[in-house]
Amino acid sequence: MVPLLIGAALAHATAPSGSAEPSASITAPGGQVRASQIAMLPAARDTIVATLPEGAGEVTMTADARLALIRNRYPGAAYRLRHDGPVRVLREAVAPETSAECAASRAEIPAGAYLSEDDLAPVRCQDGATGGWLGYDPAARGFFARVALRAGTYLGRVPVNPQPSATEGRQLVYRTSEGPVMVEREVVALQSGRAGRPVFVRTEEGKVLAATVAGAEDGE
Repeated sequence: MVPLLIGAALAHATAPSGSAEPSASITAPGGQVRASQIAMLPAARDTIVATLPEGAGEVTMTADARLALIRNRYPGAAYRLRHDGPVRVLREAVAPETSAECAASRAEIPAGAYLSEDDLAPVRCQDGATGGWLGYDPAARGFFARVALRAGTYLGRVPVNPQPSATEGRQLVYRTSEGPVMVEREVVALQSGRAGRPVFVRTEEGKVLAATVAGAEDGE
């Protein structure tokens, strides 16, 4: 599901005149707001849920507006908001000269998870080693986290494979063909893997199955 543009719902997101002062402030690097900044949810499910409109340096979002963002991105989930009342969202500038340099983790990354573009925030390169947090899978042509990484962990120069990946704990769609019919069911990944690689998944009934992660042209 595509992240919402906050500007499309400013009338609902902005606290009305005379309302209570914002209870907290969050920063939006490059104007992007992540789900983990406004709601309590597993790190493996974190993603960008909204983008501030061009030219807006600050937006005050009501609790209802933040709930709408979460429900739009995670239908049926009951994640609690991190803050009550309105919250001030401040755009954080990302210097153009650092966008193609080095990277740090935007949020927590579980051990074994392959990196995607959404996981990385551009930062200035630093001297010294990165700590050996990452491993490289030549078959999958992608980097993965050797250990669980905290948000803000410096990762150095990390080229990201644009192919989709499955992260342990993530909900996926398992597709099988039964004659002329394509059957879909929701499953949970039991391990991380890249497109074209086999992974084990668990169905809602608790059955463990082997599946291959689809490529970008195949869908999820």
